[in-house]
Amino acid sequence: MFIMNKNIFQTNLNIEEEIAEDETSDLKLSETQILENSNPVKILCIERDGAVGKTLTGILQSNGYTVTLADSAWDAFEKILDHNFDIIISDSDIPGTSCQAMIRYCKKHHPMQEIIIISQKPQIAEAVQVIKDGAFDYLSVPFDEKCLLEKIKAAHQEQINNLVKTVTYSVDEEASSRFINPLPGYEMVKKLGNGSSGVILLVNKGSQKFALKMLRHDLHGNQSGKAQIERFLREAEILSQIDHPNVVKIYESGISANGSIPYILMEYINGSNLTWWIKNRSISVRKKVKILLKICNALHAIHQRGILHRDIKPGNIMLRNDLTVKLTDFGIARIIDSSQPLTLEVIGSPAYMAPESFIDSHHTDHRSEIFSLGILAYEFFTGIKPFTGSNLEEMIQSIKNEKPDEPTKMIPDLPVEIQFLIGKMLCKKPDDRFQSVDEIIYALESLLKRNPAGTSHQSKSLISLLLGKTPVKYWS
Repeated sequence: MFIMNKNIFQTNLNIEEEIAEDETSDLKLSETQILENSNPVKILCIERDGAVGKTLTGILQSNGYTVTLADSAWDAFEKILDHNFDIIISDSDIPGTSCQAMIRYCKKHHPMQEIIIISQKPQIAEAVQVIKDGAFDYLSVPFDEKCLLEKIKAAHQEQINNLVKTVTYSVDEEASSRFINPLPGYEMVKKLGNGSSGVILLVNKGSQKFALKMLRHDLHGNQSGKAQIERFLREAEILSQIDHPNVVKIYESGISANGSIPYILMEYINGSNLTWWIKNRSISVRKKVKILLKICNALHAIHQRGILHRDIKPGNIMLRNDLTVKLTDFGIARIIDSSQPLTLEVIGSPAYMAPESFIDSHHTDHRSEIFSLGILAYEFFTGIKPFTGSNLEEMIQSIKNEKPDEPTKMIPDLPVEIQFLIGKMLCKKPDDRFQSVDEIIYALESLLKRNPAGTSHQSKSLISLLLGKTPVKYWS
């Protein structure tokens, strides 16, 4: 079996790695275990061959892994947007994109994910390239089951090691490299999740639970990173002043005592994100309208403070079992009209972004978030995303140029007023959309009053109200 591991490119780093291991060897076992998620390891398998995918899934599930299967680039992209995977096992031949492009995307947006590439036609040149791009390993098909499981175990351990490095290394070289708790008065319980900016832990103080977000230490390494941290902490301070029942509460933010780790102490939400609810729970139309109204109330509250969230999507909306709504994850929020320079890089989750967002950040404002809200609402009421494509570029072109199917064609009992509401949010031109979230709030409240049953019902006066001052019909 052909195997290419990224360690072969690290010959010159062996001594440094051994030193690093020695330096972190005094970590308390319980502290390391905090970063070892007690939940099953989540694996995304990207495999176009149904038989190979079925075999992979069977092997992994029988060994305790949680497995999700994708058969194309777009299918994988959607699942990566909706879920937080620990490991990706991908066919080297992915319909819709190259495995190198997939690796680069994942490493940029989800740097803690480890990726194993499998190939039915292994080539040394391809193996070298994917390892250089950031893949953990490269295996040939057919693969030995024992070998595959060992590679997955090693990849997961690599992820844990990287998480440990993320929250242990200090800017001060003479400082201890032990696990740093920026809030010593709080007991760390377990890891809740990790992403491109760091790790989130569940912490206790007495009987109260909190979520502690620890940002990556390496953001201190350059001027751009320092500016990001300063801006993020300033925005966290502003958000901490927002006391709204539908916005996650931020209690404290700052830099750890040794000056190495930016952190944010937040309200802990014991629930699931809206993505999970869309896929796993049946909710009445009336309750969906009420949930959407609460999301709008949260957006209105932050917009009033001059803040753009910039990543409105189901994954950032948390729901408790009692349907309490919380808007979360302000990691890339920015102040409206901030004097801070903005990057031309696309910021946010592309599948939920407005057409103008793909030009540059200067073209976005609160109406861009209304478009994102429209995508969220479309998916919430229909169960599918409105804009698709076989790859990222096609999906962006779909957002810019295409109209999705009318929701009432898929859900005949959906009140047509909701279709008009969603359509107005999805207008390509910002001037044709609702001009503020409070207009949407007024429309939703009116809908609940005039159509309390939440059944299919058409009211010309209400539709006229929903269209507002800019009577543009998205769907004729």
